[in-house]
Amino acid sequence: DVAVVKEWEYVEDMRDEQGRLKPVPAYVMVYEISGPMFFGAADKIPHMERDNGCRVLILRMRSVPAMDITALNGLYDECVRKNINVVFSHVNEQPMSVFRKSGMYDLVGAENFQPNIDVALERAISIGGMPV
Repeated sequence: DVAVVKEWEYVEDMRDEQGRLKPVPAYVMVYEISGPMFFGAADKIPHMERDNGCRVLILRMRSVPAMDITALNGLYDECVRKNINVVFSHVNEQPMSVFRKSGMYDLVGAENFQPNIDVALERAISIGGMPV
């Protein structure tokens, strides 16, 4: 278990690696995952409280070279139970293969797999807090 999960700091605006501002709506949580993601790694993501206003969880996976699906099954199920939409950002080749083979890609929907954080944030805004 070597995955590192880091929640973005929430201020009015966030800066990306190039210093550009990234506005994050109040109903969106963004987590950056780094390293291989295997069983139990998703437990590092705090459980969402039903009343915290979160409607969209973005998992930024650009630094995840490999994973197994057990790492995300429980987290995704919890989000569905709490009407939280999940959007995946920058999923690399091996993790994407796992999503497709497991059927989770179809379950989550192609529209919720975005190539980068900018488009993932746009998707979160377009969801606008609507339930899953």
